[in-house]
Amino acid sequence: MAAWKKVLAGDDYDYLKRLAELVGIFAEKQMFYKQMTHTPNGFERLLELLMFFTQHESRTIASYVASTWHNLSTHEVMKNIPQIQPFLGRLLNVCIQRILEGDSKFISETSKEYDEVDFDDEGDCKACIESNAQRFSTILQFVAKKQPFETFTVVDEHVRFLVFSVHQNVERNDFGFLVPGTQVAAHLENIQSVFDIVIKAIPNVLDPEFSDKGLLAKVSTFFTDFLNFHTQDPVVLRCVLSVLVCVTESVCDEASLLKCIEKIFTAVTFTMPDETDFSQRRLILREDTRNLRMKAASALVKLAASLPDALIPLFDKFVPLIRSYVQTNVILHFERVKLVEFLIVMIHGCTTRDFDTKSQMFGLIVSSNVAEWEMLDDSPFSRGEALLSALGIRKLASGDTLSELDVQVVEQWRHKINLELRSWMMWMKRTPSNKNQPSLWSPYLARIVPKILSMIR
Repeated sequence: MAAWKKVLAGDDYDYLKRLAELVGIFAEKQMFYKQMTHTPNGFERLLELLMFFTQHESRTIASYVASTWHNLSTHEVMKNIPQIQPFLGRLLNVCIQRILEGDSKFISETSKEYDEVDFDDEGDCKACIESNAQRFSTILQFVAKKQPFETFTVVDEHVRFLVFSVHQNVERNDFGFLVPGTQVAAHLENIQSVFDIVIKAIPNVLDPEFSDKGLLAKVSTFFTDFLNFHTQDPVVLRCVLSVLVCVTESVCDEASLLKCIEKIFTAVTFTMPDETDFSQRRLILREDTRNLRMKAASALVKLAASLPDALIPLFDKFVPLIRSYVQTNVILHFERVKLVEFLIVMIHGCTTRDFDTKSQMFGLIVSSNVAEWEMLDDSPFSRGEALLSALGIRKLASGDTLSELDVQVVEQWRHKINLELRSWMMWMKRTPSNKNQPSLWSPYLARIVPKILSMIR
């Protein structure tokens, strides 16, 4: 066991890797095969050995046994044996650690030295990390299902520390906000995955048959605390929005849902202090600003998919608000597309409105977009020569050069076409056909499809 405390090299490290691989194969083939119905004597020693390799600083060694825990967690008999209980706490901690690390550079020096030995290039290392991440995610789900209260408590503490703490000696920008790429920023990003996995694995605390009042109280307190937490740091706020959306479906009443929606809508139009008039000055928003706005817009879509009936009464408030965003140029094209998607998903998923009412709502959303699409110049697609001319290829072929204005016109036209096509694709994917009722798109297909077909032709 002393090998864990120092970096092994050469034959010593090769021996340990072979041993880890052998233990993993032995456990999978001899212990966790489908027909196994009992545990042999000394089974705890095997689990302890597996735990040692799982916690090892070498990602390669950990990968040899991570799949073994995965097999154990899905085995009909073995996943319920009492001998596993003492290992769940350590498994939880190592899963959180591995997922938090992700593919970032923020790992121990020992792990870095092992990576240099094991991987010839960054691609091989990332492949190992991604494979391990999938396995540790499955293990984390298993632990959360076995010990929901204990698991949520630990993850709750991790999220609170990352979000609420005043992190010292961390690189910040001119506004005092965290700089993306730092260790705290990387952990804030990755803890979102941890939280999402755990929330999906633990029982629904609002289920009438759920009896763990302690877990209900803990999840409810978490939601309230994060809903009432205010920050202008986009890196932190992105994490806050993510965890809020995860728990909204489980513990949210009508008043809290409205407050949560308001918080997310505010983030959709977030700007740094020197970006408030970005549209007038034609500024390109910073990457962390854009990332937050995308996260917020995507969060609205996620809520619409999970809570359409709870949100549909607010439809008449959402529409003018979104229109005002568009008219005042406070949102970018992507955010506009996502907000339309939010409304479309809500209408499509709603079960408390009849089809005619939903069709009228749908028309309010898509009619203007269909009209814009009809006005789009698609004449270059009428024949090959026209397309070559529109792209400037004919001019180049004749020996002329394209001016900056020519290039700008071509790029703007191509960009416009691409954005519009992606928008239709995104919206239509969110509204799959239902054999029990007509498609909401039926009145508009004759106005949308011809241009798409002309482009394909």
